[in-house]
Amino acid sequence: MTRIGLQKLLKDRRIHLPVIVLVTNADVPVAVRASYLGALDFIEKPLIDRVVVARVKEALALAAYFSAIRPSGVSSLGRFS
Repeated sequence: MTRIGLQKLLKDRRIHLPVIVLVTNADVPVAVRASYLGALDFIEKPLIDRVVVARVKEALALAAYFSAIRPSGVSSLGRFS
């Protein structure tokens, strides 16, 4: 399964996880599609450790924030869902 296929499957099943897509600089269409499907961010390869760690921390903090303020029964990350 492709990364976009997995992201679409998660969205179709209403499984809301913070998604960060790894792309090469030639994968602009993948990054655009991932954003459309609700990816929080994308990181271009080659990976820089401190950038990956910072982006993952940001994604987890954002997911925790929306989880805390989300009304019961609503499963969404706002515009990111």
